[in-house]
Amino acid sequence: MSQAMKQAASEVERMQQQLSERLEQVSRQLGSNGPLQGLMGGNNHDLTHLGQAAIRLVREKPIASLLIGAGLVSLTLGGSRDASSSTIGKNLGAKLDKARSQAREQVEPMAESVRESASEAKAAVNEFAERAHSSISDGIEQGVEQVRRKSEDLEGWARENPMTASLVTMAIGAAITSLANRRQADR
Repeated sequence: MSQAMKQAASEVERMQQQLSERLEQVSRQLGSNGPLQGLMGGNNHDLTHLGQAAIRLVREKPIASLLIGAGLVSLTLGGSRDASSSTIGKNLGAKLDKARSQAREQVEPMAESVRESASEAKAAVNEFAERAHSSISDGIEQGVEQVRRKSEDLEGWARENPMTASLVTMAIGAAITSLANRRQADR
């Protein structure tokens, strides 16, 4: 153990000893022969136990006791704080206003950025929709043109081969009639 740590440990032990001695003095003063005897009319047994319990609490939990004592002092001096509490309230309000304005300053550029991104996305979607519409329209026009050409080709073939075209037409008619008759029979 280093010399500095030994000195610190020795100092802590000395402070604990002084605190214990002081608590013993307070305990004796709160006892039956202490100054509180006159206040309680010679019967301060309950107050003695309360004082001893308080001393035991201070020994066992010094930080908690310190916080409780600070709270009691604060409550005791509460009347003199009224003016300062309104000042604290005003200061807190000013800080909140400042924080609100700083938040607005930070949020507004972000909101503008989001608006710009949304506008760009909307433009991209519109452009995509226009291209898709154009592609679909072109595809339909091409399909119609192909059907028209195939129809013309079929008409040309039928003119060149009238006998074959008649036989194919009769076969298609017979197939349709056969399917129609089966459906009626199934019902």
